[in-house]
Amino acid sequence: MKFIVITLLSIIFSLFLLRFLKTSMANRAWIFPALLGMLPLFYFIFALWTNDKTALKNEIFASIIIYAIIVLYLRYRTTWSEYLLAGGFIFHAFYDSTHNLYFVNAGTPDWWPVFCGIIDLFIGGFIIYQVRNNRSIARYDSR
Repeated sequence: MKFIVITLLSIIFSLFLLRFLKTSMANRAWIFPALLGMLPLFYFIFALWTNDKTALKNEIFASIIIYAIIVLYLRYRTTWSEYLLAGGFIFHAFYDSTHNLYFVNAGTPDWWPVFCGIIDLFIGGFIIYQVRNNRSIARYDSR
């Protein structure tokens, strides 16, 4: 039951977030990479919360891929880099769902991977949808 509630709340939150991002930003070039860059920070905070330096080092190491994707997106801002950014969100959803297979971060709430993973999938899917319909996420497009 808890899984269902968290899943439904994640979906509702994702839809509101995407609606906000789609309608209220005059220039969204920075918002999606900033959002992707924030995701690993939560795991850093969870590790710091329990004062687990090993988990913090592991989380920082695991986040290198995410930050490399952000740098590539900001450097090139082309169609392929938008797909790469969407892939970053989908990669993070995969990371959320398999996080405890690699190492345990005791500060991470048990509901967090489901909540964050669903949001990641929605945002990644939204970016792919926008790019496939010739709507760059890097500029305002009211279509």
